Amino acid sequence: MGVGMGFNWMRVNRKSKIYNSKLLVGGFTLIELIIAIVLFGIIAYLGVSLLTPVMEGYFDTKTKTLLFNEAQFFVERASIELRNAIPNTIRTGDGYIQFGKFSQSAYYKQTSFDNLTYYGGLGSLSVNDNLSIYSTKPDYFYNKDRVYEVAKINSDNVTLNKALSSPSPYHRVYLISTPVTFYLKGSKIYRSFDYPIDNTTYGIDKGKYYVIASYVKSLNFTYTPGSFLHSGIVSINLVMEKNGVRLKYEYEVHIKNVP
Repeated sequence: MGVGMGFNWMRVNRKSKIYNSKLLVGGFTLIELIIAIVLFGIIAYLGVSLLTPVMEGYFDTKTKTLLFNEAQFFVERASIELRNAIPNTIRTGDGYIQFGKFSQSAYYKQTSFDNLTYYGGLGSLSVNDNLSIYSTKPDYFYNKDRVYEVAKINSDNVTLNKALSSPSPYHRVYLISTPVTFYLKGSKIYRSFDYPIDNTTYGIDKGKYYVIASYVKSLNFTYTPGSFLHSGIVSINLVMEKNGVRLKYEYEVHIKNVP
């Protein structure tokens, strides 16, 4: 009976040892757990420190590309139209530029004080169309001093609504399409057109207008009139901004100045 009891005790004790050995192999002590958490925190911190500049650089580059594309689109559109502006009709102000746009141009020969014969380019001329002849400064255009309405057409002969106040020494005539204005409102640049020619109308929210660029912080135009020695120059200075990222864009457009 004593032998049997001893045998049972040994069997129970062996099971306890096996159980304890499994607990030590498969588990973690508190110190090991703390060390693991600290190491994981250090690795995470280093990972974030390394990735943050990369991600910030990526988003900054993406934002600058967006701003550059917006600025470039506006500048290219504006420069194309400015190069085809009626000479000496450009005027600038706080955040805007205005000019007269022509659809066709031609040479003419004056046959009487209010009559002229044109050649080379006014094929679609109609009664009530407006012509610009020898505008040497913006006021002559916007006051309509040298803007003439077509009263009558007979083949290539045109009768005007008034006498020529000052004939063009270059014999050039421009068929006026519309005044055009590029202007800043809020953070957007607008293009307006199809509004009346008037000295007090600058085209801000006049006629038809639409957005041509966004994310604009500031916009400034500077116009230097031309002379016989050089063409006029329009300087465009843009500051674009989005999500704290800024981009400066400067551009110059050379303008025809022979009316």
